[in-house]
Amino acid sequence: MGYYINPPGGDKVAWLLANGKRLQQAPTSRTEGTHPVCLINNGVFLAAGIAYDQGELETFSAEDGRSKYWFEVPDIALEEYCKGISEIPW
Repeated sequence: MGYYINPPGGDKVAWLLANGKRLQQAPTSRTEGTHPVCLINNGVFLAAGIAYDQGELETFSAEDGRSKYWFEVPDIALEEYCKGISEIPW
């Protein structure tokens, strides 16, 4: 199980728009000081998964029929959802 963003109040879209930068497509790597976050439409609910390493990025990027939207989010904004994310080896 990975790391997911679950902000107080539950509005993942608003949180991502306020804290991240929307990407036009799935990234192939991360930018220093940030991590990719994939907003996934699971039908019943939205999930915002943090791609904390290359394997997670590939998993979230895989085509599986769900709508996915990508954001680049600064590590500092992600700290409360995954302690020490800036120290996780990529």
